[in-house]
Amino acid sequence: MFYNIYPSKDNTIYNVRLNGNIVSSSNAGYSEILEVLHLTSSYSNRGDSRILMQFDFTSLSAAIAAGTIPSSSVQYNLHLKNAVHSEEVPSSFELKVLPLSSSWDEGRGLSNYDEGIKDRSQFSTWANRTSVATWTIAGGDTLNTFTGTQSFDSGFEDLNIDISSMVVAWLSGVLPNNGLMIRLNDVY
Repeated sequence: MFYNIYPSKDNTIYNVRLNGNIVSSSNAGYSEILEVLHLTSSYSNRGDSRILMQFDFTSLSAAIAAGTIPSSSVQYNLHLKNAVHSEEVPSSFELKVLPLSSSWDEGRGLSNYDEGIKDRSQFSTWANRTSVATWTIAGGDTLNTFTGTQSFDSGFEDLNIDISSMVVAWLSGVLPNNGLMIRLNDVY
């Protein structure tokens, strides 16, 4: 049995230098594409991005309470499809999924590439989690519990990672549901 839940909010936050301009107050919360990147190609183009996602578990909790979904022996996977594009794709890397320790506002940007560099600091960005609050650590506040990783050989694979321990902790109230972050494992 499969039960799909889609994010109630998502965002890509950036800390990059594009064509020599620093972009740390930009996001792509309205984009259909979420991206994790680590640019090291040149001085004028370098930096990182991360994905933030949060899920509303109201319907899942109701289905568990009604007995439609078992309350134990269930696996919860985060599945994201690779978006095929013409840009260079990295290989041999690992993505890490961590729970966020702080609440955040969804971004309103579309893309750094499509709409240019715009200040979107009133929403979640590399520095800010809301219009009035910053992250304790730039790039997002995470907990190092309930983490998961996935290795990518070619860079064209889909993300499909077991996050059962994180979801169970959210559903049971052990962990506040502030969502999760997806980032490169060896880059903070």
